[in-house]
Amino acid sequence: VCSSDLDARGTVVQVLSIADDVIALKRAQSEAEAARRLLETVMDAAPASIQVKDLDLRILWANRTYRRDVSTDAVIGRRSSEVSRFPEFAARSEAADREAIATGREVQIEERLPAVGGLPERHLLVTKIPIRDAGGAVVQVLTVANNVIALKRAQAEAEDARRRLEAIMNAAPIVIQVKDLDLRIRWANRTYRDYAGGQDVIGRTSREIFSRHPALAAQSEAADREAIATGQEVRFEQH
Repeated sequence: VCSSDLDARGTVVQVLSIADDVIALKRAQSEAEAARRLLETVMDAAPASIQVKDLDLRILWANRTYRRDVSTDAVIGRRSSEVSRFPEFAARSEAADREAIATGREVQIEERLPAVGGLPERHLLVTKIPIRDAGGAVVQVLTVANNVIALKRAQAEAEDARRRLEAIMNAAPIVIQVKDLDLRIRWANRTYRDYAGGQDVIGRTSREIFSRHPALAAQSEAADREAIATGQEVRFEQH
């Protein structure tokens, strides 16, 4: 920085020069910019839909997945309700934004979206995360939406398989139970429940259920403990 001093006649009589080494500042700015570009590259490559909104719910930044989902790159400064192909979902999403801003807590919603415009059917798990400034005030809200339809399908298939297996075991003319390590029953088939006189058996031990036959219950529980301790199959007979 240079500054000139003038005398009464306007003639330059001296020049003041001030030089400051800003290389550290420039280096810090360069490193911050490199970090920003790296973060943006990572988020652009993410399969999740990601956006950052201000307190008016206008989009400040959105990754490639979000822009693809709404079929436009022109999202900055606009609200989800203005660009989404699913108005009802956008309304629910913005309501979750407001809740996250108002409470300062993470908010989750789920939404199933039909196939549209070349995009497959999706089941979105949407997380709203409030972003705070140095003073702790909420200044923005981050949205991360993951397509969990494969997980939901796997869970549905597992539940269907569980129901089929339970139906088979309930139809079996043999006594079947599942116990925890405290020997309390977690599941029992219909034959076992009938054998127990139709009483409620869940959460109870054999000794409690068959209190009139303590010796038989004790033999069964001794075999349970042996199977737990050895990790091997145990067989015994009761008459």
